[in-house]
Amino acid sequence: MIEEDDPAEDVWLWVDGDEEWLQKSGLATAFFKNWYYYSIRKGEWVDAQSALRRRINRPKYLHTKAGNPASERIRNATPKQRFAAIYWLVFNSNRTRELAVELGCTPEGVLNLFYTASRISHVISDSWDEFPQDSVPWEVATTELQADGCTCLLQEGSGQHPVRSWFNMLSWLDGKPPIMEDIGLIGCMRCQSLSLILQSKSLF
Repeated sequence: MIEEDDPAEDVWLWVDGDEEWLQKSGLATAFFKNWYYYSIRKGEWVDAQSALRRRINRPKYLHTKAGNPASERIRNATPKQRFAAIYWLVFNSNRTRELAVELGCTPEGVLNLFYTASRISHVISDSWDEFPQDSVPWEVATTELQADGCTCLLQEGSGQHPVRSWFNMLSWLDGKPPIMEDIGLIGCMRCQSLSLILQSKSLF
């Protein structure tokens, strides 16, 4: 991921000045604390540094995939938007999921949406509040969920803010509203059943 040699993913999206902004913002501490539990094993830090040197020595933006509007959208975004989007891509990447399985953990990206959005919120803080908010796609998505039997967003005090913020970010990143499946608040029988199915598929 650091070297950006995975043809299926594009997660190296920083632009000049982002490192300084990240240090001043204080978000770097939360970012690294969140990933600390994937403890670095012997030799991995050296491997990571080597991968970074190889990446830096390549021509700038050589990795950019032609015709990928999401990549260009991220590079032209504000630092807060870019940080939130990159964090999501890493959080939800194939390599992160593979690493979790190697360590005997359930990949966080396959857990329910409320948990996922809440975990992301702890790291990116208010960064994703900068994404555009369109109420129409959100209303359509929530209406479809309710028609399918989901009661998560009807629960009093459901704290739908992180899910809504995630929805806004993905709508901006992909240029279209994301599909919401398993929101997963306690008490929603529909999501509890779906969660078991999705986790089983992700692990086998």
